[in-house]
Amino acid sequence: MGGAVSAGEDNDELIDNLKEAQYIRTERVEQAFRAVDRADYYLEEFKENAYKDLAWKHGNIHLSAPCIYSEVMEALDLQPGLSFLNLGSGTGYLSSMVGLILGPFGVNHGVELHSDVIEYAKQKLDFFIKTSDSFDKFDFCEPSFVTGNCLEISPDCSQYDRVYCGAGVQKEHEAYMKRLLKVGGILVMPLEEKLTKITRTGPSAWETKKILAVSFAPLIQPCHSESGKSRLVRLRLAGPRSAEEEDELPAPATGSSPQAEDSEIEFWAPPTQDDLLPTTFGKTLFPEIFTTSIFQLYLSHFSICKTGIRRKLSKCMQGESWLGCLGFQVESRGGRLLIQSLLS
Repeated sequence: MGGAVSAGEDNDELIDNLKEAQYIRTERVEQAFRAVDRADYYLEEFKENAYKDLAWKHGNIHLSAPCIYSEVMEALDLQPGLSFLNLGSGTGYLSSMVGLILGPFGVNHGVELHSDVIEYAKQKLDFFIKTSDSFDKFDFCEPSFVTGNCLEISPDCSQYDRVYCGAGVQKEHEAYMKRLLKVGGILVMPLEEKLTKITRTGPSAWETKKILAVSFAPLIQPCHSESGKSRLVRLRLAGPRSAEEEDELPAPATGSSPQAEDSEIEFWAPPTQDDLLPTTFGKTLFPEIFTTSIFQLYLSHFSICKTGIRRKLSKCMQGESWLGCLGFQVESRGGRLLIQSLLS
């Protein structure tokens, strides 16, 4: 699937072609596509094809064509602070672009069937955080990935503002997918050979729009483990569920029992002193910092990824204030450190 636009010499030229063909129509989506180089998600020996409007598959690793991702990003109508669930998250390419739009208050979860692809996605995410200039230009919502079958999501999962499924959904699983969505949310998925946008307009009301004809490999049906139990995927957002969510908890498509084995996603938690300062250098230099209420408030409200913090802190070795990198102004008065947040 693909080939709708001309190939580019680099990532920017590919995006220019997608814009000219009207696959990319909004500035927010354009910025996300330009910020994440598609070639970085290819194996080295296949990078020559990265800027062609074609899908790529090698073993379990798969990338959809750029024109498909463009239509998906536009259809999702992403906004800062939303929660996003990527079913069949693959290389993490789409999740990383989404994370640039969601920002620090968003939620960015992915479920992927193949454990080797999860490891590949984590490597690519780490490379993006450590090397990309875009990481410093955006407030990034770091994706979290878990291994599992998206048809075996635990009945007590939370609902999301935006959901994308990257595999062909059989008609019998349409209702299951819809129940993952909050009222007002948007679900984008290949349904009966059409990329389809479904908006939940009320508890039992939906609007459906067919976007374009596509050809996706179908969802893989769950298989039980040797113990005979299915492996539930637990996805939980912070905070209590609403009454509507409690009523709409999706039963696994396989009818899994409560005794099923679990596969839990690793959620972000406020970094500890050891996460922030792996060496004793900062611990002895600024011990007061970890007892200040404003610093704890900052950490509890901002989704700062650990790798990103270490990257910012590394700048102190180049003569920059690491507190300044995190958005604080520090003054010394009467032998005490006064810390003021520079955040608006």
